[in-house]
Amino acid sequence: MLKKRQFRWLVFLLSPILLVFLLYSLLMPDISKLKTENPKKTAFMEYREKQWKEKGRGINLHQIWVPLSNISPYLIKAVLIAEDDKFWRHEGFDYEAIRKAIERDLKAKRLSSVEAPSVSSWPEISISLRKKAS
Repeated sequence: MLKKRQFRWLVFLLSPILLVFLLYSLLMPDISKLKTENPKKTAFMEYREKQWKEKGRGINLHQIWVPLSNISPYLIKAVLIAEDDKFWRHEGFDYEAIRKAIERDLKAKRLSSVEAPSVSSWPEISISLRKKAS
């Protein structure tokens, strides 16, 4: 049987692991439904539909889901490459791209007050970038 001191150490060592697991469980979306049902719309689709409605366009999206085996392997590779052109050459994290993104963010923070108003006037720029620029 564990002594009190050993038990405290065990609790001390396992607490961070339990905390990380608990936070992960609470913060990550539940994707288990994707095994059995297709998503209705993505956030990007909803964003575009909202834009179209604001512009008065009556565009409706129509989807036909097909098994992955019915999709050309060239299309699958094209999508992967469009998302991450170094997909086949790294182990999950493209550290060079991460470094460049950090450098871009740091450079954006150094924008002069003269450049900042012109950046914030771009129509499609995100609110977060506007905050960084000003």
